[in-house]
Amino acid sequence: MNTGTMRTEGLCEIDGVACYRVPDIDRMPPFLVTVVSPSDHWLYVSSNGGLTAGRVNNGNCLFPYRTDDLIHQVHAFSGPWTGIRVGSVLWEPFSARPTPGITRSLARSVSGDRIVFEEANPVMGLRIRAWWAFSERSGFVRTVTIERDGTGPAALDFEVVDGLREFVAAGADLGVMQTMSCLVNAYTRAEQSIDSRLATISMESALSDRAEPAESLYATTVWSTGLPDGTVSLSTQTIESFAREGIFTPNSLLKGHPSAYLLHSPLSLGPEESATWSIVSDVRRTQAQVADLSQRLESVKPLGRSTPFWSIPTASSAAAIRFSTPTIEPTPSLTTCAAVSLSTA
Repeated sequence: MNTGTMRTEGLCEIDGVACYRVPDIDRMPPFLVTVVSPSDHWLYVSSNGGLTAGRVNNGNCLFPYRTDDLIHQVHAFSGPWTGIRVGSVLWEPFSARPTPGITRSLARSVSGDRIVFEEANPVMGLRIRAWWAFSERSGFVRTVTIERDGTGPAALDFEVVDGLREFVAAGADLGVMQTMSCLVNAYTRAEQSIDSRLATISMESALSDRAEPAESLYATTVWSTGLPDGTVSLSTQTIESFAREGIFTPNSLLKGHPSAYLLHSPLSLGPEESATWSIVSDVRRTQAQVADLSQRLESVKPLGRSTPFWSIPTASSAAAIRFSTPTIEPTPSLTTCAAVSLSTA
C-alpha cells in the first residue's frame, strides 16, 4: 500500500513502510542522506544517486569510500544504474539529466534504516521504485519495483537493465584505493558462477612488491533474485552498448577493469502489473561463506520475480507477478530493536 503522491512532501506509506518523502529532488541541489543500521552496515547516499557503503569501517567498502563533495559527483560512473528501453526510446531513471516530464522523489523510513528513490514517466506509463536496505546475513539489498499505470496498451513490451557499478574488490584497503586505484583494477578479477547468478569480485593476489606468495582470500559477493529470464554482465561497457544500440552482451568474466553487476531482462506488463527484483551484495566474504551462499542459491530454482525482501505488498499486488525466491533475512529495524530492548529491560 502506498499513501500520498510523489509530489507531496511529508509522512507517507510506501510498500507498507512508514516514510518521510521529499519530492522533486531533481530540482534541488544534491544533499547527503545517512541510512543507519542496527548491525555493522554503513551507507551514505546523495540525493542524486551517488553513494558509498560498507561494513564496520572504511577498510571494508562495497563502493569506494569518498567524502561528501565527491559522493555528489560520482553518480555518472559509480553505484546504481537503470535503463529501460521501449522500442527505440531509452529512459534512464534516477540519472543526472532527468527525462522531460518525469516526477522524482526520495523517501527514508521513519526509523532511518531504509531509503527509496521513486520516479514516474507518464509518457511510458511506468513507475519505478528502488529501495536500499540491510540484511545481517546477506549484506546490502537493493530492491527495484517497476509497475504500469492503468493506461496504454494491453501489454507493454520493454527491456530493462539494472545494476551496480564500481565494486571494491575485497583486500583493497582505503589507502590503496585512494593512491593506487589503477593498480587495484589491474589485480581485480570478477567472475560469475556457471550455475547461478552469483558473482565474486576479488584480487588475483595481494598487492606486494616482494618475490613471495601473497594470496588474497576474501571476496566481494553479488547476486540477484527476480527476472527469471535475466542475464548478467560484469562489464560497465555493456551500459554504453545498451544505451546507444539496445544491445546487451552477457559477460561472466572480467579482469583488469572496475567491475559491475548488470542484470538484463525483457519484460511484458499489462495495466497495473508490476515486476520486482533484488540485487544483493556483501563485503569481505571468506571461501566458506561464498560456498555456503552458492549452495543456498542453488537450493531454490528457478530464480523468479520477487517481492521486496521484507515481504510487503506492492501497490498493485493483485496483478503483480510472483515466484519463489531465496530467502533474504532482513536485519530487524531500529524500531524493532528498541522495542526488544525495552521489553527485556
